[in-house]
Amino acid sequence: MRAASPLGATVHPNGVNFSLFSRSATDVALLLFDREEDARPSRTIRIDPAANRTYHYWHVFVPGIQAGQLYAYRVSGPLDPANGLRCDPAKVLLDPFGRGVVVPKGYSRAAATTPGDNAATAMKRPGSSGHLLCQGSYHASVKPSRCIDAIGSRRPERSASRA
Repeated sequence: MRAASPLGATVHPNGVNFSLFSRSATDVALLLFDREEDARPSRTIRIDPAANRTYHYWHVFVPGIQAGQLYAYRVSGPLDPANGLRCDPAKVLLDPFGRGVVVPKGYSRAAATTPGDNAATAMKRPGSSGHLLCQGSYHASVKPSRCIDAIGSRRPERSASRA
């Protein structure tokens, strides 16, 4: 099971489908993190363009992971800021279709704008189950008080029974 749509992370009973749109990418890697402060992903999955790219949609199904898995991407491609192209494979990128973010204590916006790896200080996305973030299942290391919804406001802590 792998699909180009819907965009973002879609949880299925036996895993999660990830889909990202990029017209200019030449290589995409899905990064899976165990904790929001991790400086390195616990697993990196290179998305094979021959098998897992449909037009400008990069997609991969990862069996065995669940809602709340922390993830991000690294994208290779042209670096031409004058023309709006800023692919830098050293940078951790959020999924623009994710439903929330987790913010490490050492978060640094400046680290995203300077050369070098920013994984330790970058925000990450928890995979969504289609419910609002923090209402349902989430990775054990993600505390609801550290969750932020897509518009940037902190979500109140909610019980799993409201999922």
